[in-house]
Amino acid sequence: MIRPIGPGGAGKSTIGVLRGETRPDVVALSSGFMTYSSDAHPEYARVRREIEECAHTFVLLPSLDRELCVAEIVRRQVARPFGRSPEREEAVIRTRFEIYRALPMRKVETMRPTAAIVDEILAALSPVNHGLEPSILRTSNRRTRC
Repeated sequence: MIRPIGPGGAGKSTIGVLRGETRPDVVALSSGFMTYSSDAHPEYARVRREIEECAHTFVLLPSLDRELCVAEIVRRQVARPFGRSPEREEAVIRTRFEIYRALPMRKVETMRPTAAIVDEILAALSPVNHGLEPSILRTSNRRTRC
């Protein structure tokens, strides 16, 4: 199972459709899930730790550059029918960017074609990868099978 996480507008739902095929093995979390307070629920800390340690979890961000990321998230979010005001969207991503950037999972930049993002994630999960990662992916050594 692939677990994309990231702020609203990062591309989590988009990669759930791999080249036109709906994939039941892609589960996108709520955009704010990884930013909740540790006391949000009695099981939150355990679930968050499992997500962080899963080798199939990817942090999606339009860019690892804060200002580019903020601008792109705001652009994407206000285009949605349920989007908040540009000012509110900017405030939310500015609050959450560093949280997502600091997470110990692989980071994937999403300001490029969906097919390239999907190919990169699938390549990272491939057993033939032998630990060679494209430069866009960042990883931690604390990864478990999930």
